[in-house]
Amino acid sequence: MESVVEVAEVVAREIEEYVALGAYNEETYFLRDDAKRVYAFVSVPYVRPQKSAIIMLARVREDNMVIIETDITDKPLYNTLIQSGVPRSQIIRAYIGKTEPEP
Repeated sequence: MESVVEVAEVVAREIEEYVALGAYNEETYFLRDDAKRVYAFVSVPYVRPQKSAIIMLARVREDNMVIIETDITDKPLYNTLIQSGVPRSQIIRAYIGKTEPEP
């Protein structure tokens, strides 16, 4: 991975693929803010929309670090990004209290 734009595109693409899978009894949305390089998967239940949840949220900093703020899936974004070519050394899993990338 070379540029912030390339890394951001990988993060956006992968999160959007999670959203495309859909969910039972819920509407799912892919939220994208390219200016801030923030990408999210939001779920809104049909029955109780007030119980909406951010399922996954990640951002890409200027230094190419991917910060995964939230991930409550059974297939972690962390692993998907590594499989897509983002180096482990560029990913921080803030949702489990990490503040630095893992070796």
